[in-house]
Amino acid sequence: MGRYRWGRAVAGVALAAAVVGTVSGCGGDAKADAAKPKPKPKVVSVAKARAGFEDTVGGVDCQPERGACWEQMQDVMKSARTLRKAMNADKRGGPGF
Repeated sequence: MGRYRWGRAVAGVALAAAVVGTVSGCGGDAKADAAKPKPKPKVVSVAKARAGFEDTVGGVDCQPERGACWEQMQDVMKSARTLRKAMNADKRGGPGF
């Protein structure tokens, strides 16, 4: 019987804390947040990103050993992400891209 009461009491306190946190609106002034312009991320052109990706992939020279290529693969993934962002930002590709 004691566990049941403690469980209900803890659940009740947790629920009350969630409700108070939601209702109190601890987010600050919503109008002030909405008025701030959001900075646009800087995106390189697709051609420049493609050239960087090809240079990175062409420069990979790994030994087929476990863990030997970690830094080089990190560089490849970074340039692949840059290329993907550039491709997504390019509006000429269309929805079929």
